[in-house]
Amino acid sequence: MTSPIRQKVRCAIYTRVSTDSGLDQDFNSLDARYDAAQAYIRSQAHAGWTLVRTRYDDGGFSGGSTNRPALQQLLDDIRAHRINVIVVYKVDRLTRALADFAKLVKLFDAHGVSFVSVTQQFKSERDSEAQDRRHSVEQDEPLHRDPHTLVVPWKKTPSKRPRETILPASTSSHPDPRPIRAETRAKLVTAIAKGRRWLDKLIAGTVTNVDQIAARDKSSIRQVNRTITLVFIAPALVQAAVDGRLPRGVGVSAVRDLPAEWDRQYERLGLTP
Repeated sequence: MTSPIRQKVRCAIYTRVSTDSGLDQDFNSLDARYDAAQAYIRSQAHAGWTLVRTRYDDGGFSGGSTNRPALQQLLDDIRAHRINVIVVYKVDRLTRALADFAKLVKLFDAHGVSFVSVTQQFKSERDSEAQDRRHSVEQDEPLHRDPHTLVVPWKKTPSKRPRETILPASTSSHPDPRPIRAETRAKLVTAIAKGRRWLDKLIAGTVTNVDQIAARDKSSIRQVNRTITLVFIAPALVQAAVDGRLPRGVGVSAVRDLPAEWDRQYERLGLTP
């Protein structure tokens, strides 16, 4: 009996550092991040992941703009259907601008490309997978979402259903372990949904930048940027917010600008995963 042919998944590693200091060394920070990403690809060999020969390294380029030679070459290769998966050391190596991130995600989806951060719990999905999972949510199955794919189920929790509040890691960080107030919970869930809606507009191209969103919604640009960051809250924390299981003191102001890593989000909030 012959074993099934494993489909090859062509993986590209993208690295970036903002300064060119030390790049002339035999082994520099770009090399270190490349090696970490390469090790991750090797760990996925059972799934057919293979590393393409081309290196995409931008040394001495800011993440505030996509006008980077290696990134542009990578995007050209994506359009030419030479890449299936992009692997980065951290999400912000790809871009630090939310509007650019939305546009890149739209391009990846259009060409069936996923991307993974090896140091953060972040992995994008193809549209078909996202649709399958959206269908499962509609069927009242548990919510499991990647950070940039958010669905907030507006289903009222039965009043007699017992709620298990997420416990604080210490009483000093959260002296009041009681569940979040209903008003605070409503504001938090509404803000998360608003951030998702704004990001969807950027991805769909109905707006080109956060300035337009700020003007339309009569908000400051800073307010829009901070609200969009709520999209990247750990899915378990989002579900806890929807269910009213967060402790008091964890409201909108507490969850804005959280670290991208989910475990560090719990740490920042003083909660136990």
